[in-house]
Amino acid sequence: MKTITYIASNEEGNLFFQNNFTYIASNTKDGLDINYAFQDKGTVKESISLPIYVFSNGLSGLEAISRYLVETVGLRYCQIADLLNRDDRTIWDAYNGAKQKPHENLHNSTSCVHVPLQIFNNRTLSILESLTVYLKEEANLRYCQISSLLNKDARTIWTAYHRAIKKRKNATFN
Repeated sequence: MKTITYIASNEEGNLFFQNNFTYIASNTKDGLDINYAFQDKGTVKESISLPIYVFSNGLSGLEAISRYLVETVGLRYCQIADLLNRDDRTIWDAYNGAKQKPHENLHNSTSCVHVPLQIFNNRTLSILESLTVYLKEEANLRYCQISSLLNKDARTIWTAYHRAIKKRKNATFN
């Protein structure tokens, strides 16, 4: 069983009657680091980082993210949809698709690579394209390193990266 620690704080008075408060959860086993700032009507501003092994289990990118955030973090579909700039029905569909596939639990403890969730907000790029761009440009990893982390062929990673570059280039001209 996983141990999750929750810390909630507010500035003045009762936590449930305030518009702004902070909710912090940490899970040392999975390397989970979450810092939510709930604003008016439950809007979530996030700084969530996902361990890279989430993407190496044979699921699609959105299925992997939604399964991890529902089962490990305990978020609701609407919260995940807000975080990923998607419709909550899309998240529900991705999660149910992930549940129907065999569950491979690939906790890679040797990898300490974490990916911030906000990189997936850009809807012009696919999940794999966003992930590849982040790992290539921000983490300075080579295609072969990215492919071994994600359990994908290096040519697939190369293709995803170059598609993302082309999409970003076309977006700047439009």
